[in-house]
Amino acid sequence: MDAQGIKNYIFENELIEEVLSNLNCHHIKKKNGFYTAGNPDGNNISAIVVYENENLTTLDYTRNLVKQPRTTDIFDLIAYFEELSFPETLRWCCNLFGLDVYSEPEDRPESLQIIEMLKSMQSGREQEDNAPLKPISEEILSYYLPYGNKMFEDDNIPLSIQKEFEVMYDPASNYITIPIRDSLGALVGVKGRWFGESDEYHLRYLYLEPCNKGKVLY
Repeated sequence: MDAQGIKNYIFENELIEEVLSNLNCHHIKKKNGFYTAGNPDGNNISAIVVYENENLTTLDYTRNLVKQPRTTDIFDLIAYFEELSFPETLRWCCNLFGLDVYSEPEDRPESLQIIEMLKSMQSGREQEDNAPLKPISEEILSYYLPYGNKMFEDDNIPLSIQKEFEVMYDPASNYITIPIRDSLGALVGVKGRWFGESDEYHLRYLYLEPCNKGKVLY
């Protein structure tokens, strides 16, 4: 279950009011297609508006929920009042509703399964590409050397950025290692870049620790 899956769960199970209540919002009222509420620290009883749509679009007329102007949602509201990062906000929702962010619906309709199979055949992807993301042990990263590389630096990726994104080196395989993390910050895979010119024996890129690359954006 990804971020949109959590939104769908809140929307389909009519849990907007529970979210607002757990944020200590007051004067929560359900109206035609949206909810209104007061900020936990404010007197305006209709300052917050949460729309009943798939995005759970949220407005706060007395607060700037985000720094840059854009459409805001219920995650932005949670992050603002709980002082959380985006990954922490998703965890907050999962804890509130007892959800496992890595679980997939067990009882998917057979028609949906067939459609997914046909799509994977059409795209040429392996069927395992439909597998959910699963966290792997952080200990894996201890097998690699915490060194940046000049090859990336020559491609305008400075060592400071390489360090920030945990780019390292695997002497056993001669691959530069790039950890893949999901939206919650959990390690779900490791991609490798051959340290040198690729050839028929050495792919330029490969997954040293495979993951469903269709479900995570690096």
